[in-house]
Amino acid sequence: MKLPCAIVRDLLPLYHDNVCAPETGDAVEEHLLGCGPCRALYHDLQESDSLDPRPAHEVGKASLKKAKRRIWKRVFGWALGVLLLCLTPLISAAVNLHNTMVDMPADTLEWVEYFENVPPSAENSLIFYYDDETGQGLHHECGAFKAVFSSRNAAHCAHAGLTYSARPFIIDGETRWAMVMACRVSKWDAMWDAARQSPPVVESMGIWINSDWAFWDSSCQRFVDEGRAPEPPEEEKDCFMSRVYFFPRYDTLPEPDTILSEDTLPEDAVLLWTKDGE
Repeated sequence: MKLPCAIVRDLLPLYHDNVCAPETGDAVEEHLLGCGPCRALYHDLQESDSLDPRPAHEVGKASLKKAKRRIWKRVFGWALGVLLLCLTPLISAAVNLHNTMVDMPADTLEWVEYFENVPPSAENSLIFYYDDETGQGLHHECGAFKAVFSSRNAAHCAHAGLTYSARPFIIDGETRWAMVMACRVSKWDAMWDAARQSPPVVESMGIWINSDWAFWDSSCQRFVDEGRAPEPPEEEKDCFMSRVYFFPRYDTLPEPDTILSEDTLPEDAVLLWTKDGE
């Protein structure tokens, strides 16, 4: 049988010390007869061996150990290459799942309720605070919505992916204000949450969101300046929203300059809360 140079060079120490199988020795000898570079390498090995002061049996043992190390290095290299070849698609799929965003299902958000005097220490809070005089952040108790999700994992995902804003909303011919919400999470988080909702049941968890005038921003003020919506009265400072809607499809969220009404809402928009049961 004909052996490639790489294998012959690994076998040369064994061949030189006559510790390889007879068939292997014959194959190496056949290769050396027709390969000048390998024959020169074997000649160098013979010369170095003649200068080695150690006994022949010790030189043979050292050569055998050296050959074994070379073989194991090659085996380890091949195994590592195969492992990386197998892991590459898995790593690529995991990265793709993390980078691909999907809409959070409507039934993941169970309910929304308004609470007064919510403290800054409220757990899992997205609340930001506002001081009327300085226009700077100021931590204090305030009115806030609590949005409760079906699991702690869903709530943590929503904490990063929840989008919410105030929009004018025409109700019975009168323009009021409504909060619209939507949430996109990574496909990885969505799959993980779906898996965890299988038995055992995972405890639900809420997120706190502003309902007070800290939520009032330049887009809201623009509607008032253009005469398209009223400025909420002072007595509604803690909660100027009349309704809260959840949009299951993120791409159906209204444009910043849109005034909403029952007729313009997407069919799948979910009404989660109304002020005073309106």
